[in-house]
Order: sequence, then structure tokens, then C-alpha cells
Amino acid sequence: MICASPGYLAEHGTAQRPDDLLQHATISTASSERPPKWPFRIDGREHLVDVASRLNVTSFNAAIIAAEQGWGLTQVPSYQIREHLQSGKLTCILDAFEIAPEPVQVVYVEGRRGSSKVRTFVDYCVDALRQDLGFYAGV
Repeated sequence: MICASPGYLAEHGTAQRPDDLLQHATISTASSERPPKWPFRIDGREHLVDVASRLNVTSFNAAIIAAEQGWGLTQVPSYQIREHLQSGKLTCILDAFEIAPEPVQVVYVEGRRGSSKVRTFVDYCVDALRQDLGFYAGV
């Protein structure tokens, strides 16, 4: 999801299309690509859009903190900003251009002697992921 602080958006305006990002300061997470490219869905297909990074950080958490402080727009997973959105510290933009979410899987080997502990853990993971990742996906 693309997000920024309400203060940044008030001062710099809200991008209406992915191409508008070149007019904005962005906060990118570690990438070997220069300039960084962010994925979007445009006309039903996935496209990579160049962004001009003002700041390049090594974690989503650092990008979220920088965005909250008004350094620019950032692209981070929805489950990592849920609380920031609910508190109003961040606002999402360009929702109509979001790519499809990546599937999350819990993988384990199940044999004749399947462990009840493993099954309990898998059930716990499924419930927890549905709650966290379903915030935007409606899972």
C-alpha cells in the first residue's frame, strides 16, 4: 500500500495516478534497482513504476516511521500499517492501483504420525493471519 502522513499530503498534494509519484518524495526499502520501481495494477495489468527516492531504508518499520514524520510516500504491506491507518498517523493513496496481494502459506510435512502440536500451531497461524492480513483483503 502507498501511504503518507496527512501532513505530507496536505503540503504536497495527493498523487492521483502512479505516474504522479515522480513529483513526490518517496521512501523506498532496500532495493538493488536504481531508481526503485514500485508495482501497480494499471488497466488490469501489473506495471513497475519508477520512483524518485528521497530516502532509502532497510526495513518497512523504518519506512513507516519516516512516512509518519512527513518525509514522503512509502509502499509497505497493509498488515504492517493497520494500526497507523486506524490511528490516523498514515493515510493510504492510490488504492485503485494496488496489485493483488501475495498469498501466505503455512507449509509442513504431514505423515501417518501427524503431530497434534503441529496441527495446533497451523490452526493458530491460520487464525492469526486471517485477522492480520484480512484487514484489507476481507479474508
